[in-house]
Amino acid sequence: MDNESRRTFVEKERSVVAGTSAEPGVLASWLFLGDSIAQPLPGRVSPHTYGGDILFRTQVTLYAELPAGPADTSAVDVEYTFAPPESHEESEPAHNGVLKGLQPVAGIILQPPGGEDSTSYEISSGHARPAVSLFVPLPTQRLPLRPFTFSMTLRQGSRTFTLSRPVRMVWPEMPLSLRNVDFALDALRFLASESQLDSLRDGDFDTRVRNLERFWDARDLRPETPTNEAMVQYYRRVDHAVTTFATLRQPDGLRSDRARIYVLYGPPTRTERSLDPQSGFREIWIYERLNRRFTFVDRTRSGTYTLESTSP
Repeated sequence: MDNESRRTFVEKERSVVAGTSAEPGVLASWLFLGDSIAQPLPGRVSPHTYGGDILFRTQVTLYAELPAGPADTSAVDVEYTFAPPESHEESEPAHNGVLKGLQPVAGIILQPPGGEDSTSYEISSGHARPAVSLFVPLPTQRLPLRPFTFSMTLRQGSRTFTLSRPVRMVWPEMPLSLRNVDFALDALRFLASESQLDSLRDGDFDTRVRNLERFWDARDLRPETPTNEAMVQYYRRVDHAVTTFATLRQPDGLRSDRARIYVLYGPPTRTERSLDPQSGFREIWIYERLNRRFTFVDRTRSGTYTLESTSP
């Protein structure tokens, strides 16, 4: 939940992933791939098209090249860490992992399969190259929406390779109402009491972000999935309410009665409207699944509706 999620895209990645280094102890090259790697090779893979960033709630595979050595196809052990940058609070946890016995592959290159609009690479084998390739699956689908310093150590026999670089989780389709943590917290007024909201708003920026995440973690109906569907649905509704129910008298559409009902229950099954120039305007929202009807009236004919009655 950043103030603004940075969007970074790579429109085309046409160059062959190659380029090796004779310097010992350094990865020759690396690339995030957006899909799992089918065995046996060769096959086809797609680049993760967010530059050096990772799409929020997705898993990526790291493609790395190691300079060839005496035991260039022996198994590799990997240790990795996604740590918060030094500018963040020390209480922000790091995300660590260990992968044992990954098998490198010799003599392959990644190349476009043909066609200028292709967004995938063919894995081509049987090439004489001074490097071996390694595919490292990373469980990034569980990482929070944060910047990180990604560090990785690979050990292959007596050889050690290291990598460290900044990486950021990005969410281009994030609901607008989630891009500002203070607005996102304020939008919880339909679910939380005023004292709860005060507690959630307390603390610096990073603390408020964690408060918001913990609030929704406790309400995740499907914690086994990477995405908190309840949270996303709620803020999609907030986005709709902010603009749809705004009027000249009430420019903040989220503070209207219709917004409260829409955010809590979603769009009605059907709506009945009457436009009486004498008594004012009327809307009846009917939720068949819930067996409920909400009646809103606009007696001033200004577009500002208030909840008149609820039934049954």
